Amino acid sequence: TEMFDVVVDTSAGPARGQTIVDRRDAWLKQLEPLDLEDSAKVRVALDLDVDAVVKLWLKTVNS
Repeated sequence: TEMFDVVVDTSAGPARGQTIVDRRDAWLKQLEPLDLEDSAKVRVALDLDVDAVVKLWLKTVNS
């Protein structure tokens, strides 16, 4: 997992409902800052054990 600035777009535009994650390097954020209103620092999973998730899901729905 990694920490990122994350915001959910609640505007009336075409991105409404989308989750926006700023994955740029820190130096680029300083060079070109974004105005992500109400953004939060969120730990984001970048990888997962697919087989384990499938097994857990199947176990859950079959219970």
